[in-house]
Amino acid sequence: MYRLTRLVIDDTILDAPRDAVHRRLAAGGPVAHKVAEGLDCYWCAGFWIACAAAAARRTRAWRAARYPLAVSACAGILADR
Repeated sequence: MYRLTRLVIDDTILDAPRDAVHRRLAAGGPVAHKVAEGLDCYWCAGFWIACAAAAARRTRAWRAARYPLAVSACAGILADR
């Protein structure tokens, strides 16, 4: 979940989609504004990503993705030192 949360919040590869979502939510009401804030919050985004990962645990896609995500997370942590 760490790697997916970092991907959603920080990684530059998702800058364009993240900016598009923020622009779209900024045009919405107060609820949309709170959702946009949640997309920048590690606690908020991490919770929802963990819920999605827990729901996906038994799928083939998750089984295929979990090890590369774990290795990528370790590499990112080591690179940030």
